[in-house]
Amino acid sequence: MRQLAQEVAKTLLEMSEASEAAGKICQDAKLSLEDSKIVIAAVEFFLSSAVKYNVSAEVFSNELQQLGFPKEHAASLSKVYQSTPQFAQVFLQGGFRISRLTELKWRPEMNLRSPSEQEATDFRIAVSMKLEKDGHLRSHVFSMSLEKMLILKHEISEILHIMDSLPKVPSV
Repeated sequence: MRQLAQEVAKTLLEMSEASEAAGKICQDAKLSLEDSKIVIAAVEFFLSSAVKYNVSAEVFSNELQQLGFPKEHAASLSKVYQSTPQFAQVFLQGGFRISRLTELKWRPEMNLRSPSEQEATDFRIAVSMKLEKDGHLRSHVFSMSLEKMLILKHEISEILHIMDSLPKVPSV
């Protein structure tokens, strides 16, 4: 766990994607590709959250154990967190952003039952977005049902409402 946490910490500090070394560590632990992605994302989340909320290494370890981590895994993550003081500096300079959304477009789509009938059978939303990372733009295109788009819209409005109700913290 410690080697994996060190690799994830390295990728966070370099603001890059998970390295091949992290994948190799997961492969050696006989994790599937999907499980590897989950483990790497979880370690990244735990480390970045610990930095974000500026918790001590002891509190970090205790919280991980309360989440059900074995004591030795929690201690390994805590040691990596404690031995990487650059985390705070990187976080204050803009966080652990891996990519930045530069463009977002969407359009409604509908499937017609037949060309002669103008009755729609399926409404979907086509989404196109561009993300910038290290000066390179990457395009992502996907489609979702109207129902899922409405759920997403509702959840985003709830998040914005909660964020607006939080006390304002002065920026550093």
